[in-house]
Parts: sequence; C-alpha cells; structure tokens
Amino acid sequence: MSPIFPGDSTNFETEIRAILSEGGLAGGMLPGFEPRSAQIEMGAAVARSLNSGAKLIAQAGTGVGKSLAYLIPAAFWACDNEKKVIVATYTRALQEQLINKDLPVVAKLAARTGRELNYALLMGAENYLCARRLAHAASAQRELFDSPAAGKILGHLADFARQSETGLRSAIPFSVPAQVWEKVRREADLCLKKRCPFRERCLYMKDIFRACKADVLVVNQHLFFAGLPVSAYHAVIFDEAHNMEDTAAEFLGFSVSNYRVGRMLSELYTPAGGGRGLVKRIKNKPAAWLEEFEKLVLETGKAADNFFLSCARAAGLKITAVLAEAKSTRILRPDIAEDNVTALLTDLARQLGAALEDCSNAEDEVALSAYKNRVLETVADIRAFLKAQGNDKAYWIESRLFRSAPAVELNMTLLDVSEELGKSLFSRPIPVILTSATLAVEGNFENLKTGLGIGEAQEIIFPSPFDYRSNAAFYTAANLPDPGAQPADFEKEACAKCLEIIKVIPGGVFILFTSWEFLRKASNYINSGNTGRDVFVQGTLLADELLRSFRESGNGVLLATDTFWQGVDVPGSNLACVIITKLPFASPGSPVESARSEYLTMKGKNVFEAHSLPKAVIKFHQGFGRLIRKTSDYGAVAVLDPRIITRRYGAKFVNSVPECTYVSDLTNLAAFFKDRGGRPRPAIQANAQLQAFEALAPNDDDFRCAQFDVPQSWSDTPFE
Repeated sequence: MSPIFPGDSTNFETEIRAILSEGGLAGGMLPGFEPRSAQIEMGAAVARSLNSGAKLIAQAGTGVGKSLAYLIPAAFWACDNEKKVIVATYTRALQEQLINKDLPVVAKLAARTGRELNYALLMGAENYLCARRLAHAASAQRELFDSPAAGKILGHLADFARQSETGLRSAIPFSVPAQVWEKVRREADLCLKKRCPFRERCLYMKDIFRACKADVLVVNQHLFFAGLPVSAYHAVIFDEAHNMEDTAAEFLGFSVSNYRVGRMLSELYTPAGGGRGLVKRIKNKPAAWLEEFEKLVLETGKAADNFFLSCARAAGLKITAVLAEAKSTRILRPDIAEDNVTALLTDLARQLGAALEDCSNAEDEVALSAYKNRVLETVADIRAFLKAQGNDKAYWIESRLFRSAPAVELNMTLLDVSEELGKSLFSRPIPVILTSATLAVEGNFENLKTGLGIGEAQEIIFPSPFDYRSNAAFYTAANLPDPGAQPADFEKEACAKCLEIIKVIPGGVFILFTSWEFLRKASNYINSGNTGRDVFVQGTLLADELLRSFRESGNGVLLATDTFWQGVDVPGSNLACVIITKLPFASPGSPVESARSEYLTMKGKNVFEAHSLPKAVIKFHQGFGRLIRKTSDYGAVAVLDPRIITRRYGAKFVNSVPECTYVSDLTNLAAFFKDRGGRPRPAIQANAQLQAFEALAPNDDDFRCAQFDVPQSWSDTPFE
C-alpha cells in the first residue's frame, strides 16, 4: 500500500511528536499533562503505521497513556484523508473511557489544529432499544408479561425513547429486567428496515448515521468480527489485543442450548395464558394450520428437552435442580445421543415457510422469515455437533444453572484462528495496529503473531513510566506446598497466608483465583477469620456493584476469578495489595485445552512452551497490572504459588512484569507500607529483586529481570 501522505510522512510524525512533547498543544490544553517519552514514541509509531499501511504491534505499559498515543494520530490521519478508523476494544469500560473521556479531548486538540473530528460508539444490535418492538410490547402486555410491573417499565422506556438521541441500554437511566429487555431490544433479523413505520424515530439508525459519519468509530471486538454495519473503514486499532484470539475463536464457533431452543419455541407458541406467541399474532392463518403448528411446537419442545438431557447423560454430566458451578466435558466421538429433534425442527421450518408464502403483512413476513432461519440455524448447529468432525475443533458440553434452571449447552470452539484472521484481516492492505499493556512474553511477540496469523509487523515495547522499584513490593510465599503435587495442602496454607497478608496491608486487597472451588473455600476461611474488614465475593453481586462497594469500603477484601484479572481500575489506597493465589495456567483437563493440546502436538509443537505458558504469563501480567494505576499509587503484589521460584519457567512470569522491590517475609512487607510516609520508599538495594530471586534459584541461568528502555531517538530503528 502506498503512503497516504506521499512525501509528507515525516511532517505528520513530527506534528504528533510536537503535540505530545514539552510545550506542545496537549500540555497547553490538558491540566496536569506531563510529557512522557514512551507516549511520544508510541504516537510517532502509530503515525508511521497509518501513513505506510504497515502492521504495528505495540505493548504499552500502564501509565504510558496509550489511548491518546493512538487516538491523536488516528483522528488526525482520518480527518486529513477523509478516512475512517475503527478502534475495537474488549471491555465496555474501555469503550466508555474512550468515548466519554479521551475522544472529547482529542476533538478539542483537532479543532485547535483546524480539524473537525467526528467520533461515535457503536455496539451490537441487541444493546439497542427498538421503538417498534417497544410499541408492540406496550400493546400486548397481557400476552407477553406475567407481572403488571412490566407496564410501568414500558412506560418509562417510552418516555426515554421520545427524549433520547440513542437507544443504547447503558444510556437508559433505570434498570430494565432481562425479561422485559428481551421483548423490546433490537433484533437484526426482526427489523423491518425501510418498511418500518417507526423508521423516522429509530434510535439505532441514529447511532448508525453517526457511525457512518464518524472519522473514529469505537466498537467492541465481538462486533468487529461479526461484521460492522458501516460501508467501509481504512484502518483498525485493536486495544486490549491480548483478547483477540479468544474473541475470534468464540465468534467462529457456535453454542446451542436447551434454553436457546426452548425460548425460540416459546416465542413461536406457548399454551400459557390461553395461548401466546408469534403464531397467535400473525394474520390470515388457516385454522387447521394453526392447530397443527401448535401441536408440533409442543412435540418439538418435549423432544428437545429429552435430547439435551440425553447428551448430558451420555457425557457423564449429572443434571440436578441445584448446580454449584458449571460442569463441562469434551466430546470425543460423533453421535453421542440419538437425534430425535432436528427432523421436528426442520418440519417447523417448513411450516413457517408455508405460512410465509400466504403472508401479506410486512411485520408478519419479517417475523416468519426470521424464525424460520433461526430454526434452520439451530438444526445446522445440532447436526454439526453430533458429527463432531475436524481435529482443529473442540466439541464439548456444559451444564450450569441459568435463571435458576438447569441448562445444557452444546459447544464447538475453533482451536486455530490464525488462517482465518491471516486471510481476512492481516493480509488486507490497510494499517492494523494491536496494542495492550500485556502482549509480549519476555519481550517476544511470537506467540501472539502465531496465534493471530500475523506476518510482517513493526514490534515495539513501551515500558511503564511508573517507578515500580520504589512503589511496588513483590512478595512470594516460597514455603507453601506445590499446588500441583499437594493441592489440598496448598489451598489450606494459602488461605491462612491470605489472612496473614490482609493483617499487614493498610488498604484494600484483591485476591485473585483461578477456580471457583478454591474461591469458595477461601471465602469461608477469610469470613471466619475476623479481619475487621468488609469481604466481597464475586457472584454475590453484579460485577459493577461489587466493584463499587469495594471502592467505597476503603479497605475491603475482594475475592474474584477471571472477570477481575483484567479491565478493573481501582487507583489509590482502596487497592493496596493484589494477591495472586496460583499461577494462572488454564486447566489442562478442560475440554478446549485438552483438544488444543492434541491439536498442537499433532502439529509437532510443545504444548506447554507454545501455548500454556505464554497464556499464563499474559494473564499473570494482567493481574499484576491491577495494582499501580497512577504515579502516586503504591502497594504490593503477593504471589502464593511457590512454583514462581521453584520451577525454571517461573522466570518468565517475573521477567514479564516491571522490576519491583522484592520482599521475602511479612515483616518486610509491613515495613514497606509503614516506611512510606507519603514519599516513595527507596529501593532496598540495587537490583534487589534480581539478586533475591537468583539466590533462591541459583541453577536457573535464565532467571533475570528484563527491562526495555525507550531509545532517545527512533530514527535508526528499521520500520519493517
């Protein structure tokens, strides 16, 4: 791809440097702005990538200011060239930060340089209120809802829709129960498009219009892979790019459950309340057809329940009214259960097609067509699952509680997305930029590139400007039992160690787990330990409520699993310590990991070195990153898993995080906080962490603490 600015690339890069440098426009407009060399160099690297069309992988440590480092050049490039840049994130929190905090600042900077920046947020269709479906729900309350309270909510939604410029659920200033939202949200296949009588009031179309006009469009990674409803884009930036592989694999796989099938059938017809559902609402239907269809729906529902239960039992899963946690198992053979449901579903689709031929009403026509396609997609998923073909796929069943009822889910996960992404994304002649605080393992991006199918790319690591050696203590519990060899003993002693650590920490504590079972044991132990603090446990409240309560407590203790390893920001003393109970290796016995192990072995790779270890290191770095969120923060990371010291691979975990002050006992950990006095605590001795770890593991020649310094000038750095 030829440069967008032929012969002018240097001037654009120079402008970005000047804006972010001492005395630059950013400093003049942003109170408290401090130039950071890593941010300046990252902004210049993004500018070069956009101008040349080259791919860029940029790891930016916490505090670099990566959002502005990519948004400023992206916005200016888009404005100057009448192009559209997509920014795809993983978490909703980052999307909201970009839209509500960062992009307004960038727009002001752009205006000061004579540019007019348009930016927008777009989410998946199911996140939007549909005016037509809202009107229908309001007119059919008795048919759709059992509770009279739904009517009040529908009234509030109608008031909101008349006044709002967006239909986003997150913009609605009151809670909407899931049962109501399902009836009023937008569903793409039910949209009447140009034939909709509410088209002029369509809140989703307002956001689509803004998205089409936007120079910078913020979306989530799921929507990007599913397909954007905008005509074209000319560059894409993936933030939180360490999640890309899993997000793509989820999109390229499928999941079908008894809940999904049951809900679909009940939306077609349910005998409750004298009979409800789509077939009751459509006009001009023959009486004989209606009676036959209702019987077929009920027969299919019974067959579906038996089919999913048979699949679960064949897989060895026990289905009870109370499931403590999700249970899953891998499927290794085809036809694990008799297919007594897809023929009935196919007959349903045929009946819907017959009704469609006689349909003269636009709304009925769209609904019948949508449900016919949904039924056929369900048939295709079930048949593909029963075939269980392809050694690059994992087939597995999960049983769990969903809305207080047992759910059985049939899943297929693609094990290797590199070929698909290599062809559809990274081979395109447009700039593709990947960034995150955690992409590299010991300064190496090979695992990321291999997993995503990335060929040639510029690769740069921008270190955090924070003084971790002065402000972060790194504590290891070296004498605990090995969790692999003695799991029960490790968990018992780890729980006791958590209590000991909590007692010496003058602030809030995160305790991060890799399993729900261990979390529950630790929760019981800590709650009985009279800590004198509020204890918050994931699963007892919604994640946002749990985090808000933890912040407000000031010195609470929060026990959590996956959700809180990343994307959580608690600056200040409200979070003074992060306890990582175990090195976050994925369970090798899980269905997907087991299948991936066989797949990688078949390809001649060492599963541990090529997959398990790099993934665990990245997640460890994410957990570590919860601690220091701003310059004035200080605190400790405590690792209870002794394997970080006793195993050679432990070095990779240590080398992938910034160098801290190493403390080997709780007395020194307490002293670290006591000696703060409001000022950074001096390092104990030069390179203390390295020397301490080498003393504990003298035979590990590769046990070192890697540091990556930003060069004073990148002028001699080859671009390709």
